[in-house]
Amino acid sequence: MTTFQKLKHEARRAEQRSDWRKAINLYREALRLDERRGGPDELGLFNRIGDLHIRLGEVAQAVECYETAADRYAENQLPTSAVALCNKILRVAPERTDIFRRLALLHAATGLIVEARSSLMQYVDRMQAAGDLEAALEGVQQFADVAGDDDIRLAIAELLAERGHRAQAVAQMRLAAANARRRGEDATAIEDRLRK
Repeated sequence: MTTFQKLKHEARRAEQRSDWRKAINLYREALRLDERRGGPDELGLFNRIGDLHIRLGEVAQAVECYETAADRYAENQLPTSAVALCNKILRVAPERTDIFRRLALLHAATGLIVEARSSLMQYVDRMQAAGDLEAALEGVQQFADVAGDDDIRLAIAELLAERGHRAQAVAQMRLAAANARRRGEDATAIEDRLRK
């Protein structure tokens, strides 16, 4: 049995004895060892450590572990697992508005545009309620770029124009028109809106 396997085995035994703190420490040691040997074979350990922090009532530490896991899953082309971790974060820390933005981008990257738009709208609504429209617009622009969603891009342009950001609104409309032409679609309606 390797040192890594021994650490995981000891951590599981600590869990069985409800010694959550010891289990966390052993799992973290196993993760450090995994990273030194070139991981990411054990990404699930971040999730496990987060769950143990929840048992100890340490929500902030749990969320940190879940976020690390979500980031690592996304980096390793496992967006479905990253989405699951983001949803888990929202169950234990529903005030984390930034997670909706992350979910929108993850869903867009996997082609789940309906889910992506839903998460994006939750993000925008929360940011607007918090009075941070600039962050909301930035999130929507990033989403439109990732998803290639020109309906969203045109909605951004409308919001920007309403808020007096004409140059940014025009830039978004031009992008939407160029994308439409690239797809072989008629961009006349968008170009007409540009002239107004």
